Amino acid sequence: MNQSNIDSEVVKVVKIATAIALIVVGIVAVVALVVNTVVKPSCTVGVVGTAASITFTDIDINGTSYSSPSQNDCRVMASASQQYYLMTNQSPSGTLLCEGDLTNNSGYSSDLPSDLQPGVHYKVYDTGMFDLVGSQLCHDINEPAPVPTTYGQD
Repeated sequence: MNQSNIDSEVVKVVKIATAIALIVVGIVAVVALVVNTVVKPSCTVGVVGTAASITFTDIDINGTSYSSPSQNDCRVMASASQQYYLMTNQSPSGTLLCEGDLTNNSGYSSDLPSDLQPGVHYKVYDTGMFDLVGSQLCHDINEPAPVPTTYGQD
């Protein structure tokens, strides 16, 4: 074998090794994306008679871990009022109106339950001409409940 043939074979081996490395990196990236998407528990609560919904997904705040706070928040919302229901057979749809992380379990505005747990990411969706119910949910979850004012006490 002459030097030219050896160089040609080395180039082929390097190309094959590079192709294999790129395939492995691609597979690892896809697996990481799937694991990151699939592993976090989530659930969705709908608003009766509307297309509005709120999806809760677990996150981890400051290393604090709960046993699926998103599932807890869905149960809390669904049992707090007859206007909410667990969406078990359908995915949320519509326009994403707002999203954020629940970081304070003090009271929220309006009729949202006051015992929603921190450690949960929320997304509010709605479809419709004005997205009124979804917009109100966004407002309620982003505005703290007013402090009650008591009159006539000394």
